[in-house]
Amino acid sequence: MAIRDADGEIDLLNTAFFKESIDYIARPYQDSAGTAHLLFCAKNIERIGDHVTNISENVYYIVTGTIPGEERTKLDTSSTLHPGSVPNPGT
Repeated sequence: MAIRDADGEIDLLNTAFFKESIDYIARPYQDSAGTAHLLFCAKNIERIGDHVTNISENVYYIVTGTIPGEERTKLDTSSTLHPGSVPNPGT
């Protein structure tokens, strides 16, 4: 369950990195291509965290015979951000 709980941290980090990257790209004379590659890397790391969380939930079920009761909180809001917006965790 600790792994499951830590997934939110990864989501928040990804959202914050996404926002910073968009702000960086918006500045004149910046390396947009390099930043875009970093964004893809960050999103893939976030997805790995999601997969690890799914595996940990399956292990929890195998060991306890029960499904975790509450819905997992998804804190990655990068797909809903607009340039200049502030991440709002938990939405």
